[in-house]
Amino acid sequence: MRRARIALVLVPLLLSAALIATVLATYLSVRGVLATLVWGQGDAILDSLAHHPAERLDVQFLESILEEQGPEGLRCIAAFDRLGRPVTVVGECLAGDDHAALTRDLLEARAHEVVEIEARERVRMSRGAPAPGKGWPASRDPLLVEFEPVMRRELEQGALRTLGIGGAASLALVAVALVLWRFSLREERLKAAGERDRRLAALGEMAAVLAHEIRNPLASMKGHAQLL
Repeated sequence: MRRARIALVLVPLLLSAALIATVLATYLSVRGVLATLVWGQGDAILDSLAHHPAERLDVQFLESILEEQGPEGLRCIAAFDRLGRPVTVVGECLAGDDHAALTRDLLEARAHEVVEIEARERVRMSRGAPAPGKGWPASRDPLLVEFEPVMRRELEQGALRTLGIGGAASLALVAVALVLWRFSLREERLKAAGERDRRLAALGEMAAVLAHEIRNPLASMKGHAQLL
């Protein structure tokens, strides 16, 4: 009985441990690919502008790209000439109209390197910036883009929801295990109480039979005593 009770409780606990381990491993795997996802998003934006020299990246063209990819998080595009001077800027760059700040941002965001800004709410990437220490001109007309990592945010939120649901389900299984443990203890106590009552009833019946068997000879002895 004790082994059965332990097995009854152990199964939900093992299921709970397996569930939380699976959900946690999934969450860590998602966290591991987030950086790659952000890089891929920025690289796709830069690729859409890769074959256009700076003089062809006019305001109208860049605004069309910004409008097309705005729902995916694109917030700013800045095109530079070979001397690192901003030629065309559309959207809401964090540096605003400060050309020196834009050039500095271009150099800080090395080619196709992700730079996290504003507490991970915005990302900056560039292409065509000169390698460190080599100065201008760059090999290609430089570009700078700023975007919000919408896909990363959605994936991270989904992973957190999954982790929360898995944690809640694991706690529910633990609660089930505790309830089963309490019910098994209660059943064991009830069985023990029933067995005790059965034994007491048997003892009472035996006492009644003995009393009856003893009373008959005592009554006969009492009659003889009265006759004497």
